[in-house]
Amino acid sequence: MNSELSRSGQLELLEHIGHNADTYLENLSTDQRTGQTLLRLSANTAAMKGEAALRKGELDFALQHLKSAYEIHSKLLEENPDDSSLVDLTSNDLMGIAKVFDQQQKYDEAIEQCQQAYDLRTSNLRNSTIEDPQLIPRVTQCLSHIADLQKRKGEPGDALETYQRAIQLYSEALTKASKTSQAVLLSNLLKILPKQASLQLEQGDDRTARDTILTVFAYATQLSALGEDHALDSQVAKADANRFLGKIYLGMNDKTAALKFFRQEVPLRENISSNLAPQTPEYKTQLAESLALFATSKDLTLPEDRTVAINSYQDAIRSLERLPPSVKKDENIRARLADYREKIDLIYEMDE
Repeated sequence: MNSELSRSGQLELLEHIGHNADTYLENLSTDQRTGQTLLRLSANTAAMKGEAALRKGELDFALQHLKSAYEIHSKLLEENPDDSSLVDLTSNDLMGIAKVFDQQQKYDEAIEQCQQAYDLRTSNLRNSTIEDPQLIPRVTQCLSHIADLQKRKGEPGDALETYQRAIQLYSEALTKASKTSQAVLLSNLLKILPKQASLQLEQGDDRTARDTILTVFAYATQLSALGEDHALDSQVAKADANRFLGKIYLGMNDKTAALKFFRQEVPLRENISSNLAPQTPEYKTQLAESLALFATSKDLTLPEDRTVAINSYQDAIRSLERLPPSVKKDENIRARLADYREKIDLIYEMDE
């Protein structure tokens, strides 16, 4: 007779354990590792179900399972306060719950969950005796999400302060990190700085936004110096920074200044899409957009600039035409292709 449980039977058992976590914990002594392992498995199963439901947009179902996972993980953490893996699992549950509340536009509740996760991960950071390059990014992930939520709440001042707290943590950690840790820290820092700059720009602080983006170039150069493995992250950051500055000047109708940055962006995008990540469709669409922005910045009253603009739009079309058929069917891609072709026709009309 086969005594092994089926997959569905195993899941039912783990759910039963999860629903009765209090009873199990009350009757377990600290050395009964098997019982605690079953509880942890039950919580992990609930967390995975919650995350899967969240990806599908099934928010009520996601919240139910993520809360269940949190209740078990947090109780196990009370029994084992020095277990850093339980700190990670419990904080992950909190961040998952925050994502549900975020999608439900319950921003205050979401911030509360992120703050709890931040407190847990900060305690993990303080208690760590071994350098772990992932610890700082896990703490700043909470801060970055809190800032995003504050922005959505209409509290840009608070959001900017929170982004700055995250950036300060990275800056302090970089001064004493090993090369391996520096790479992780820099890659993550380069994702937060543009968010801060975008919000500064939205608040009308163009000068500070430009200064923030200029630091991106410095950090990206520092990252590339750590080895070829970091070339992609470095060049993407530089390309994005050039686009950010180009768009600022384009919005000010200073096409000469804008052109300088778009001219620097294009070869970076070409190298990324051709050499560093040729199989990633996103980088081909980014190249197409950079070529179109370069064309937009040309002075179309000049015949030679009209020729350059036409060539750039044609190159943008070719970049999109290289996308896989499934991606080219996307409405946004089709709209871009139509837009670039229409712009070429309009320029040709100017020569008639």
